Amino acid sequence: MPRPPNNRRRLKKSSRSESESDSSVDERGNIRNLIDYDYDEEASMSDYETSSVDDAPPKRRALPKRKAAVKAAQRIRRSSVSSDSDYEEPPVKSRKAKAKVAEPMEDESMSSSSEEPPRRARRKPKNEIVEAESESESESESESEAEEASGDEGGPFVGLRISGLGMQMDPNKPKKHNMKEQPEIVKKFVKLVQKGNDNEENASHIDNDITYFKKLPQPKQTQIIEKMERKFSMDDDQVPLKFRILEKQVPQHVEKVAMSKYNALSNIDPSTTEYYKCFHWIEGYSNLPLGAYRDLPVKLDDGPEACAAFVTKVRDCMDAAIYGHEEPKLQILQFVSSWIANPSGAGNVLSIHGPMGVGKTTLVKEGVAKALGRPFHFISLGGATDASYLDGHSYTYEGSTWGRIVDILMQAKCMNPIIYFDELDKVSDTPKGEEIMNLLIHITDGSQNDKFQDKYFSGIDIDLSRCLFIFSHNNHERVNPILRDRMYNIKVNGFNLKEKLVIAEQYLVNGAMKNVGLHEKVSISKEIVEYIIENFTGEEKGVRELKRCMETIMSKLNLLRFYNNPKQVPFAIANFALPFTLKKDHIGLFLKKRDDEDMSHLKMYC
Repeated sequence: MPRPPNNRRRLKKSSRSESESDSSVDERGNIRNLIDYDYDEEASMSDYETSSVDDAPPKRRALPKRKAAVKAAQRIRRSSVSSDSDYEEPPVKSRKAKAKVAEPMEDESMSSSSEEPPRRARRKPKNEIVEAESESESESESESEAEEASGDEGGPFVGLRISGLGMQMDPNKPKKHNMKEQPEIVKKFVKLVQKGNDNEENASHIDNDITYFKKLPQPKQTQIIEKMERKFSMDDDQVPLKFRILEKQVPQHVEKVAMSKYNALSNIDPSTTEYYKCFHWIEGYSNLPLGAYRDLPVKLDDGPEACAAFVTKVRDCMDAAIYGHEEPKLQILQFVSSWIANPSGAGNVLSIHGPMGVGKTTLVKEGVAKALGRPFHFISLGGATDASYLDGHSYTYEGSTWGRIVDILMQAKCMNPIIYFDELDKVSDTPKGEEIMNLLIHITDGSQNDKFQDKYFSGIDIDLSRCLFIFSHNNHERVNPILRDRMYNIKVNGFNLKEKLVIAEQYLVNGAMKNVGLHEKVSISKEIVEYIIENFTGEEKGVRELKRCMETIMSKLNLLRFYNNPKQVPFAIANFALPFTLKKDHIGLFLKKRDDEDMSHLKMYC
C-alpha cells in the first residue's frame, strides 16, 4: 500500500522563483508560500484514499538546503507544535456547547453527533451523565416511597389504609357526632362503648348507639352507665382461666386431668367444634367450687350462749315463714345443733311428706335456708325424663353438658348447699324413672356420695356428703322403699280450723290486700274467715284453697274501687267506698261454692 503524503513535505513545497525573490517572508512572519493555510487534513486523506497510484504527483528533485531555510523550518516546527495544542482545545469546547444546545431535541443531537468523529461521538457529555443519574435516583426514590406507602401484603398493617374512595377513618370513633359539644354523660357512654368494642363490626354501630342513648331520659342513661361500669369492673377482677385451675385444692390426679385439657386447647383450631367442646369442659371445671364450703356463723368454741342465740334465731325464722309444723321444725333444729358441734360432719337427708298446701316448700325455702344462710336450690322431679337430667351427658357427644346437680354447685359456689327435691312420688314407673330412683339412692348413701361423678366430668370425684338433701312428696307409699329407708321421714298433718284461722289472720289476708294495694283499707272479721273456710274450702287439709278465696275477694274489691257499674259488673255494691267492711252478704257475690259449679261434664260417659 502506498504511503500517505507527508504533510511536512507539502508545507515545504514552494517554487524556486518565489523563494529567491526579495520578499521572502509573508505577513505572518513565515517564508512565503511555505505553509498552505487553507489545507484540510481530512479532505487530503479522503482525496488520497480515492485517488489511484498513478495519479500521485511526481517526485521532485531535492534542492540544496540554505541556512535561512533551515532556520525557518526550525521556527515552523516550534510554531506548529504550539498551534497543534491550540487547535485541539477549541473543538472540545465547541462540542460541549453543541451538546447543551441539542439536548432538548433528539433529532438535532443525533445529526450533530453523527457528523463528529467516531471516537468523540461515543463520549457522553458530563452534564448529561449527571442529569441522567439524578433522574434515575429520583425515580428509584419515588418507587421506594410508593412501596412503603402500600405496605407489605403479608405482614401486619399498622396505620390508616388508603383506598380508592379516600382515607378510611377509625370505625370505633364517632363520625356523625361532635364529641366536644356533647354533655359529660354522653362522653362517658362513648368511652365505655369504645372499651367494650373489641372488633370493627361492633364498633361500626357506635353512632347509632350514641343517637339512641341521647334520646333516653336522664334516669335511664344513668342506669345504663352504672350497668356498663359494673360489667367492666367484673371483667377486670376476673381471674385468668389457668390460675383458676391451679388454685383449686384438689387431688393431684384431678389437677393433672384438668391441665392436660388446658394444654390440649392450645393445639386445637379455634374454628372447629372440638375447640368449643374442650373450652366448655375447662370453663365448667374452673367454675366447680371443689373444696369450698359455707360454714355456720357460730362454732362450738364461741360458747353455749352464742350457740343458743343462733338456734333461737333459726326457730324464729321458721316460725315467721309458716305457722305450725312443730315436728319438722324440731327435727331441723336437731340437724343445726349437730352441724354446730361438728362442722365437717356429713349432711343429712330429710323427707317431708303430707297433704297438698300445708307449706312444705315454704318451710324449707323461707325458713331453713334463710336461717342457715346457705344457698337454696329447687329440683322438680315431676318433669325429669331420665337420669341424665341429674348427672349429665358424656363428653363424647356433641353439645353435651353437665347435669343439674353440678349446675347447682356452680351456682351456689359451695359444696354444701340445700337441695330441695319436690314431687318425689311423681317419678314414673318406667325404666327411665327407675334410673332416676337409683341415682337418688346413690347420692343419699353416706358411704359413697363423697365420690359422686358426673358423666360429663368423668374421672373427677365430687363430694356431696355435706349437702342437705330435703325431699317432699304427698304419697309416702309411692316412694322407692330403698330410698325411703335412707331418709329421715317427717309426716306433716293438715291444719285444723283453729290453725287455719290463725294462718288466715296472720298471713293470708294481709298478703292478699298488699298485692292489690288495699292494706288496712278492708276489714274482715274472724267470723267471716270462719264462714269462708266452712262453706268454700270444703274438707281441704291445707290452706291453698283458702288463700285463693282471699285473693279473689281482694281482687274484686279493687275493681269496684275504680269501676262500680251495676249493669256491667255482676258483683257491684251500691255506695261502695273505702275503707270497707266485708260482710256475709258480700261473700256470696264474690265467691261461688263448688256445689254450684256445672258438673255435667263428669257424667258424659255414664
